[in-house]
Amino acid sequence: MLEGLPQKKTEDYIAFDIECTQETGVHQPNYIYAHQLTADENWEFEGRSCVNDFLNMLMQPKYYEYTMLAHNSKAYNLFFILQDLIHEKMALELITQGSKLMLLKVVPFEIRFTDTLNFLTMKLSKLPKAFGFEGCKGYFLHFFNRCANQNYIGPMPPPNSYGIEYRMPSEKESFLQWYDENRENQFNFQSEFKAYCQADVMML
Repeated sequence: MLEGLPQKKTEDYIAFDIECTQETGVHQPNYIYAHQLTADENWEFEGRSCVNDFLNMLMQPKYYEYTMLAHNSKAYNLFFILQDLIHEKMALELITQGSKLMLLKVVPFEIRFTDTLNFLTMKLSKLPKAFGFEGCKGYFLHFFNRCANQNYIGPMPPPNSYGIEYRMPSEKESFLQWYDENRENQFNFQSEFKAYCQADVMML
């Protein structure tokens, strides 16, 4: 055990989400929002170093034995975390199911990364209705998250920026109604980008 680490097991949780650019065909993290459930503390990490910055913040005694939560992380977020931790030569323990990362533990700090989809087996957008709380996942134009658009302020980007072709018919209908209601609004990429990611985290 590292010197200075506490002996008492904690039940503290931090929810987080990662957003990525994908203009090169490879997903590159460029924003992380994290929220500590028990202390109502929030963090933002921006740019290409966001994953490393996030992990550097966590790898200290005060976060010993914390549990990190993200939705559908076993198929997405945890791979970015794993890549950085391997680069840092951190001792790890993994539980996998096929190609999916069910649990990732950073051994020196006993920090666990797990997927809320393991026990909340529905889309994040379905949680507010299922559990009777207010919240809306909203829509975000993932294909517009490109380096050249980071400071974009202007007309609403076209529907294909939102990946409309990948939506189920009912979701597509709801999206088009929302888009028609908002198409005349000015679009501020940074504001919308961060609000979407933060809403995902706060629903957990």
